Amino acid sequence: MHVLSELTATVRFRSGTVFRTVGMAEVGRGREVRKAGKVEPIILGNQADWEAMANDARVEINSSFDIVSARQQGRAMAQKLGFAGSEVTLIAAAISEVARNIVEYARRGEITLIRVQEGAKRGIKIVARDQGPGIPNLAQAMQYGYSTRKRPGAGLPGAKWLMDEFEIQSKVGKGTTVTMKKWAGHFGNQD
Repeated sequence: MHVLSELTATVRFRSGTVFRTVGMAEVGRGREVRKAGKVEPIILGNQADWEAMANDARVEINSSFDIVSARQQGRAMAQKLGFAGSEVTLIAAAISEVARNIVEYARRGEITLIRVQEGAKRGIKIVARDQGPGIPNLAQAMQYGYSTRKRPGAGLPGAKWLMDEFEIQSKVGKGTTVTMKKWAGHFGNQD
């Protein structure tokens, strides 16, 4: 039996403006989304805030739908910043890994996407933050192949491998913050 369920994802800009997507999804018994319906944006705020999405955005992470939203927002920002197609895919995959950790371990958190520039280098900074249980053994958690869950995926070590810079801070009982950066290999004619 499949049920039609409403899908809602929310992105908040630093200015306080909210971008919300609403759509329908077909969901099976205890399974992930089988078939996503058409999702159309509803823009709350002005055009300047919508355009500011290229500079920064914050995605609340509470469910698997939010993982998809964060991935899409990261992909859109990376494309706008001039990342090559393969780099865009790496960024989206890293966002998926850290967002999935938020959903599975902390239940809720946020991912902030920030446009960064250092001299001639342009890139994207992703900050994944939660107030979950924290990671008791960071060294073990960062070993490739280690997992407390029985599912495919590269987890935190995979996200680190995909990005150019990676930092993790975690306190048991307080939560975890992962900060990652990816620098564009080619900038083209961007202003």
